[in-house]
Amino acid sequence: MENAGKKYISFMACLLPPLVGAYTALNFLETNITSLEYTDMLSIMGALCLFGLILLAAFRLTGISLPKSSILATISVAFCVYGFNLFVVFRAVTNTALPFLAFNCIAALLIGLAYYFFRRAKGEFTVVLQLLTIIFSVGTVASISKISLYEFNRPNEVDIASKVSEISLVNLDAPAEKRNIFYIVMDRYADQRTLTAEYNFDNSNFIKTLRDHGFFVADSSVANYPFTYQSLSSSMNMVYHNNAVDQIVENRDDIVPYIRLIEENYLTKILKAQGYKYVHMGSWWAPTESSPLADENFQTTFLGRIELRFFRRSILEPLLFLFHDDTAKHSIDPNQCDRVPRKLARLKELGSSDQPTFVFAHFLVPHDPFVFDKDGNCKNAEVTSASSLEQNYLGQLQYANSLLSELLESLLSQPGPKPIIIIQADEGPYPARFRQNEDEFQWISASEAEMKQKMRILNAYFFPGTDNKMFYDTLTPVNSFRLLLNTYFGANLQLLPDLSFAIPNNEDKYGFFEVTDTVQ
Repeated sequence: MENAGKKYISFMACLLPPLVGAYTALNFLETNITSLEYTDMLSIMGALCLFGLILLAAFRLTGISLPKSSILATISVAFCVYGFNLFVVFRAVTNTALPFLAFNCIAALLIGLAYYFFRRAKGEFTVVLQLLTIIFSVGTVASISKISLYEFNRPNEVDIASKVSEISLVNLDAPAEKRNIFYIVMDRYADQRTLTAEYNFDNSNFIKTLRDHGFFVADSSVANYPFTYQSLSSSMNMVYHNNAVDQIVENRDDIVPYIRLIEENYLTKILKAQGYKYVHMGSWWAPTESSPLADENFQTTFLGRIELRFFRRSILEPLLFLFHDDTAKHSIDPNQCDRVPRKLARLKELGSSDQPTFVFAHFLVPHDPFVFDKDGNCKNAEVTSASSLEQNYLGQLQYANSLLSELLESLLSQPGPKPIIIIQADEGPYPARFRQNEDEFQWISASEAEMKQKMRILNAYFFPGTDNKMFYDTLTPVNSFRLLLNTYFGANLQLLPDLSFAIPNNEDKYGFFEVTDTVQ
């Protein structure tokens, strides 16, 4: 019996640290369930479980008992994960401006003192060990149950899209000459009407540059939906979502059905069936960070956005700065300073691809964080803070213009067939009132000016070998790829009415109401 008891204690001691790691990952998923899927957290969960076991082994190697090592490893894992939350509470309670790094040093000292205490203590703390194991076991099971129930009730992308789309049934011709296709999304890039009214900025030189290259610029274009997850899932499936509302989960705050439509979109499947290679160049925003359909997922960091989002809430956050140069380290988002130029360089390389290639490139520019000045230099946080919202936005918009001009010079100078290029915003910039209180803002009572600012977008098309007569000034993203498939693949798809829809507020992401007349 005594040996059985020791084995039981040893089992719990080995189980507890990875159990804590699993619980913290599941708790993060449960808290963010409306924007994450369980698959997003598998790598983090595995890493935290391994981290717990490594700490257990490290403490055990110092000579203290297995139960004590397990408790110390548990404390360390929990603090590494929730340290940032404690830091926020500490600063609020003490009303100090203690740097996060200094707080981490204090935390390391406290863990050191805990280690000293356990090393000198004579008991084995088996009761504490058992109590912690029970607490985290119950918490883990509860989280798994809630997540499983939520996932079970979620519709998949096929359930939604099949209710509203005839695209899956389309028959395409195989063109003799398959051109590369570039779909470049410049997030929150406003049209000239908004830039004049809200920012007093003349963007005509860049629009002229596009037209000089042969682009058609839809001067009166608007977004079909107000936010990226709705807009991209609409444009890349070439449908409106309104008829699918009845298929949506009860939680109308859940954006994962939209995310699944982006990940498994019809457009990419159609082009891959035509022999196209798919290169996905996402952003720091998790839903477009990578694609399961991609032949190449271009990433600029070894950590994905979900991992970065998770670890930035932990005491491990300062370690992330080791991977950036001195300039980027002092910006509000060092990864963005590195990501955008690298994506530009890779896009240029893809211009010379011999294999027919479809490229989706999502740039969070001029979208915040505002890390670039108009010349593309990475700004430090102080400069960004000292500038107005309008100055920061226009700086990144001008950088976006330079970036796109440089890219077009490269893509259109390549030998061989010219590529098809769509440069498009998915939404307009945030109005000031919405930015101040996103959770409480009511779009149903937004002013006409606010709605126009949010919905009016840049929308430009380069369809080589055509006379541009198929385009019109009020063309919207939902018809972009219907036109492309009709023009180059003989799809004969009917164009949809060019409409715009808003939602009541951030808590109801499916309660669409039409705003076409307001925003045109």
